[in-house]
Amino acid sequence: MFASDFPSENQPLSNTHYSYTNRCKPLLNQILKMWIIEENNKTEQFLVIEPSFYDVLNPCDDFTLKCLEVLRRKLPIHFKEFPNGTKFGLIRYGDFLGNKYPAIGIQCELDTDYEKIPDFIDLFDEVEILINKIGLENIKEEAELIDTIKWNELNAIGWYFEK
Repeated sequence: MFASDFPSENQPLSNTHYSYTNRCKPLLNQILKMWIIEENNKTEQFLVIEPSFYDVLNPCDDFTLKCLEVLRRKLPIHFKEFPNGTKFGLIRYGDFLGNKYPAIGIQCELDTDYEKIPDFIDLFDEVEILINKIGLENIKEEAELIDTIKWNELNAIGWYFEK
């Protein structure tokens, strides 16, 4: 792709440019929603689920991680239409300021399977529907009863998929 491939400021978009943009949009969407973690000489990429309950919980404590684990265990049942081999795990996520906190990461066996998963906004909306259906208080109650990885350990290793 060259600078000449893009219309100038005063040039209207032609059908060719529009068609090219539409063909690239799925790839661009895919690139924008992948989160990459490099740890212990290994690199993994994930789609990210960042639930809204961080607003009412401390995002970097072990109890919040337990709440994420409760939600993570329910996702394969909720997202039955996801490609076979889709895995949901706990990951170290971060913002543009370098703050790190846990989130749920999705990995697919095949790169082409990522195209079958909703984009970031639709995925967020679906997870919010699920959280509202279950109820945050019920998630918190279930979290009291489970064991999972601790935040300090997840932060050190980058990702964790229950075996």
